[in-house]
Amino acid sequence: MQLETSYEEIARHLATGVGDNAAVLQAAINSKGARGEVACHVVLYSGDSDMDSILLQKMGEKDGNAHWNVEPALRVCDVDTIKRFGHKALALQKPWIHDALSSVVAKNMLNELASYYRVDALISNPSTYTISMLGYVGDSSYTSALKTLMNDEDVSSYFRIECAKSLLLMGDDSGLDFYKFALSERMEDGTLAYLIGRYGNPGDVVHFLLNEAKEQSDDEDDVAGILKGLGFTGDIRAIDGLKPFLADESEEVRAAASTAISEITGEWNVDQYADVDELASFWDQWLAENIAKFDAATRYQRGVAFDLKTLANKMMNADRESRVITHEHLMMFSGLHLPYDEKRYYADQLTQVELWKNELATQISVGAGQWVRNGRVL
Repeated sequence: MQLETSYEEIARHLATGVGDNAAVLQAAINSKGARGEVACHVVLYSGDSDMDSILLQKMGEKDGNAHWNVEPALRVCDVDTIKRFGHKALALQKPWIHDALSSVVAKNMLNELASYYRVDALISNPSTYTISMLGYVGDSSYTSALKTLMNDEDVSSYFRIECAKSLLLMGDDSGLDFYKFALSERMEDGTLAYLIGRYGNPGDVVHFLLNEAKEQSDDEDDVAGILKGLGFTGDIRAIDGLKPFLADESEEVRAAASTAISEITGEWNVDQYADVDELASFWDQWLAENIAKFDAATRYQRGVAFDLKTLANKMMNADRESRVITHEHLMMFSGLHLPYDEKRYYADQLTQVELWKNELATQISVGAGQWVRNGRVL
């Protein structure tokens, strides 16, 4: 945080003398890496209209670096600066600028800037960047356009799955239905089961994933992914279906089944790669002694009742990638669309997480241990 504060002070100081350094800044704007990013940051803070015009001109060059340099610079600017410059940049209607700034718009929930990404009821120049952004801001007016893209067999499976994710972020369950379709059609590997397990309806998703594990038994990697997905259901009723896989001839499959049971129960004092007899014996004994402690009507996460507030409270204890994933989980579970930008200054991240905690405490009435999606108990 001290380094961030020092950098911020230097950037603002340099911005006061932008006129004297115009030639240096103009030359640096298109540089790759930190030099270009810092130059853009100084220009943004200066508020100098002439330098803004030069930066916008450079951003309009598709083969340059300016549009990508502006992105990290904007993400540590105050929201007013993001809005001021974002309006100017996105009004140029250049697809590469839309792509570069989509993450800034998304992570800061700037719905007023999202309007540049549409033409009437259609998405302008859809890409994975812009599709992802739409899910974050949660504008339901894009639902129809996203469904059309999701069901277009002429586009890549990855793109269609990204559309499904954004629909889920918007609170539209057709995204989850597409996840299940994509897994059953093998459009994506078994890791898609992680998301199905997290967001699916209790009972129903257990049956679906167990059936898929049997259907895809010819690919042990996919089966292992599906079994781990069962662990993310948090449903104690999944364990009976997982137990037979503890005796599978594949070590990877056995370990995945054991890991899934650990994910539900919170018992990790087990060698997931033990031989068949040892692994089965361990879980038979442990479950005989402990299964009565669990309630089939309660959702568990590593042995304790799943709770959105706990998820938010632990958010800053994780690494950057995990915090990004947690942010997406919070949106999909709660239906709230609040900012969290993992590339902002750390102090800003703390403020954003506090906002999440406060809103979850006051706006969401879902109790611990319940299955929830888009703020609704399933």
